[in-house]
Amino acid sequence: MESAPEAAPLRLVSPVPAQPDQAQQDEHPTKSIPSTPTTPSMPQAAFTDPSATPPIPPVAPPPSQDFITISSSEFRGMVLLFRTLNTTHDALFQHMRDIQAQQDQHTTILDQHIAILSQIQHHLGLAPP
Repeated sequence: MESAPEAAPLRLVSPVPAQPDQAQQDEHPTKSIPSTPTTPSMPQAAFTDPSATPPIPPVAPPPSQDFITISSSEFRGMVLLFRTLNTTHDALFQHMRDIQAQQDQHTTILDQHIAILSQIQHHLGLAPP
């Protein structure tokens, strides 16, 4: 089996652009822009109900600037694993739909049997249990 030549490792990077070298910074002056917009502070509302607690604002996690490098064979393995999991997922959900259809059919048959039993009990003058 002939294997494909190994490509250069993939490098996942953050959407934050890389900073230019110091020499490039000296050539072209740049303006620093904050990565998150600043908002004016909002006054806090006064609560009249002493038992009420103010809501806790959600805290967003800091953006990750880490990256990983994986080989092309590792990447292909991950893609194969994803496809296998996806196929297995689809097969399991189809099996669950089949089981649900069987349960629905059994419920219908059970309801029919109960109706027949009630008719027989009524015909014989027996009280239902």
